[in-house]
Amino acid sequence: MLHKIFAPFALICSSLYVNAQVQFGVTSGVNFSRYLAKFENKVIAGINFTPGFFAGGYADINLTDNFFLQPNLLINLKRASADNDIEESRIRSVWLDVPILCSYKFMFGDNDCGFRVDAGPLFDICFGGHEISRIPVEDDTQTQSTLSSSLVSPKQSTKELKNNVFDEQEVGSTNVWRRLNFGLCYGGSFFFQRFAVGILYDWGFLNLWKANNDAKLSFNTLKIRACYTF
Repeated sequence: MLHKIFAPFALICSSLYVNAQVQFGVTSGVNFSRYLAKFENKVIAGINFTPGFFAGGYADINLTDNFFLQPNLLINLKRASADNDIEESRIRSVWLDVPILCSYKFMFGDNDCGFRVDAGPLFDICFGGHEISRIPVEDDTQTQSTLSSSLVSPKQSTKELKNNVFDEQEVGSTNVWRRLNFGLCYGGSFFFQRFAVGILYDWGFLNLWKANNDAKLSFNTLKIRACYTF
């Protein structure tokens, strides 16, 4: 599956290299993801931004002196968590992110440093993921205190459930995830010569619950990234 994804990306970059000025680079950083679960347009879960990690590469395709196209290929580990009155929920998932950014450079003085703004469509493919839930369980065993001869209140423990988000038998038919997502990616960065530091925000459009029409699950991710262009 991976060679089918990487091959078109490499082919496009190599063909553009012949007709335009193209530079390649690597990027990595931390991300902060959260998921929003909504029912009848009301948020029912998903408040916390949880840190993760991503890494990958990109191509800078200069179309003019200040305007260029930057397709990215990123492996993204997304983690999210939420608490409500019933359970504590955590999500761990691995995605292949393909943001295709249109960028504009603002130069400071010479061409060695400046600021750029980025925006473009985002295509996501999920390789796998699990939802880990901790549900409180009361211990019915009551222990009598030998000192005061009084009953101690029942102890409350938690039960951990780990479910594959793509397995209908584990999460139910209405909570099975779709593997493909689409959204918008935008942000900006400061660059100096071959180095750049910036932020990107991923805003997912699709409902990840592919068979649930009454509720919606979406992912939003903030990336803090460092880049080096060869």
